[in-house]
Amino acid sequence: MALTGPEIINTYREKYAGYESKIASAMKGAPVVKQNELVFLDTTGLYKVGSAQYDRVRVPAPNGQIEYEDIGETSGYGSVQFGAKTREQLATVTELLEDRKAVRGRFGEGVAPKMRQIRHGMENLGLDGDLLKHESPRVIYAVPLSEEFRDYLFGLVDSPEYYWSMDDTAQEQQSIYDHWKYRWVSKRVQRDQTLDGIKAFDPIEDLSIGHEIDFRNHSISDFF
Repeated sequence: MALTGPEIINTYREKYAGYESKIASAMKGAPVVKQNELVFLDTTGLYKVGSAQYDRVRVPAPNGQIEYEDIGETSGYGSVQFGAKTREQLATVTELLEDRKAVRGRFGEGVAPKMRQIRHGMENLGLDGDLLKHESPRVIYAVPLSEEFRDYLFGLVDSPEYYWSMDDTAQEQQSIYDHWKYRWVSKRVQRDQTLDGIKAFDPIEDLSIGHEIDFRNHSISDFF
């Protein structure tokens, strides 16, 4: 819910203000500065069916309601089934056979460098690229931050009309947290089961993906 707020929109705008597009500038042969308004977010759920994490997320705003909309599902391809060591070895295979790094992960190379790196390595080993299909599609959620986001992205309008008034971003951002506390927290803190769960929460054990992973003996780079 917080990601849909006006402070995020402003932060995005400030970060990319005056930023020259590398690809567009290279194609034109001159500096190209594109508009930098954040009008749309998207994400995926964990499963093929609806997700309680997103399905009921609705954020009331002065000019309408922001919500996560189910727009379909992924095709079930991905790299989650390949560990960091496997990906590293597949990249090494490509380097040895082609005497180069086929995928460097640089901006402008294309999307999904991790997927391309794995596929390239498997092809060099004579393996079928369909091994990337894990058969676990996920729901795709769209999150429009402006009713006319399509027109803005297609260049039909110069500036978007956000669901937020953007007059007092701090106050409007706070309204999200207030709504969350009223809609969700106030109900749950009345349940002994919830309070007991908070007291018993262990950040090491309860955030583990599986019992075989010991986060204390790994760095975050081991998982990406």
